[in-house]
Amino acid sequence: MASDRLIAEVSGKPFDPLANKNVIYFARDAVVSIGYTGIAFIDKIPTDQWIVEQLRGEKFPQSKPLMGLMFGKTKQHLDIGQSIRTLVNGLRPVLQMSPVKEFGLIAVGWKFKKNKLAAPIGWFVTSDSRAKLKFGTTKRNWHLSGSDLRFNAMPASNFSKEYSQALKQRLLQCQSSQAVEDELVGAIRLVSKTIPKWVGPDCMSIFLNNPNKGALIRVRYCPNGQSVLVSRQTKSVIPVAFSPWILSPRITIAPSVMVGGWETRIGLFRIVQDAPAPTEGVIAALAPLKRRIP
Repeated sequence: MASDRLIAEVSGKPFDPLANKNVIYFARDAVVSIGYTGIAFIDKIPTDQWIVEQLRGEKFPQSKPLMGLMFGKTKQHLDIGQSIRTLVNGLRPVLQMSPVKEFGLIAVGWKFKKNKLAAPIGWFVTSDSRAKLKFGTTKRNWHLSGSDLRFNAMPASNFSKEYSQALKQRLLQCQSSQAVEDELVGAIRLVSKTIPKWVGPDCMSIFLNNPNKGALIRVRYCPNGQSVLVSRQTKSVIPVAFSPWILSPRITIAPSVMVGGWETRIGLFRIVQDAPAPTEGVIAALAPLKRRIP
């Protein structure tokens, strides 16, 4: 999965070019990457945080800032079907009241079955201009029917049918996850050149490897250039990267800004976050991303 980072006001004025739109979610029977497009704030918090709170079954305290790394058992731990229905039920009243009715959410990853190989899955939630919600999933065992790829873009109107078909053919020819990432990021940046008010060139890529061949999740921030921080003390320029939400039954990691990559394990999965190598005088650093709130 790849997505841009820009959120904009209804007028089209850029509001936050570094907003997070992604969640890596460990459901009871699946691990998925979730991305969204549309309304950027719900109940005065970023939509990605709202998604995490709905899945956790509890809100984060608003009296203090979010910690980057939070330990503790979540209030609920749903299977992937229950999770999607929870989000849909929460979205219905929100979109009815919102001036922005159109919304899209994708959850793609792997579902686990007892004594069986993990199977690829995809869940899709869409809302039209009348806030009519639809949701569904990929057909069971679609990957056994001879098809190697399912491609979906949200909003679908960003890509012409001809371009989508051409991109799908290029993706089928990719020989590595890096090549797939390059194609997806390139496609997003092409759209960004066409509608820069709504789609940004800086991207987040999340790769969930087939767990039957190795339980690996790789996260990569793909800026259009270089993202940096400037040290107040030394005035040195420090290259940085950003990470998405990671939600599991006992560990929650908020979107963060980081210097130097890191690696952690959740269950059987090894999660690797790529980031620029630290500059001189800096070993590594990780801090929760300060979110801009309207």
